Amino acid sequence: VISCSSGLPVISPFDLEHLDLFPNPASQQVTISIGVMEETSCKIDILDIQGKLVLQKIESLIKGTNDILIDLNSLTPGMYWVKAMQSDGTTYTKKMIKE
Repeated sequence: VISCSSGLPVISPFDLEHLDLFPNPASQQVTISIGVMEETSCKIDILDIQGKLVLQKIESLIKGTNDILIDLNSLTPGMYWVKAMQSDGTTYTKKMIKE
C-alpha cells in the first residue's frame, strides 16, 4: 500500500512482508524472495499439483527481504505451489511453473 502525503510516498511497514518468485516460469532454479518484519525461521515447501510434498527447505530469515535460491533440477515440468510458513504460523503461497 502506497499513499501520498505532502507529495512524498509513504510505504506501509506491512509491505515488507511478502513472498515473490522469480523467474516464474523457471527452468533450473528459482529465487524465493521473502520479506519479514523480524528474525524468524521459515519452512519452504514445494508441492505438486496434487498437493504432494516434492521439496522442502528450512531457512533462518533476517528482518527485511531474504532471497533464497532453490534448485529445480529434480522436478519435472509442470505447475507447483510454493508454500512458506514462518515460525509464528504466517503462511504465504504462490503458484510456480517449472519449464
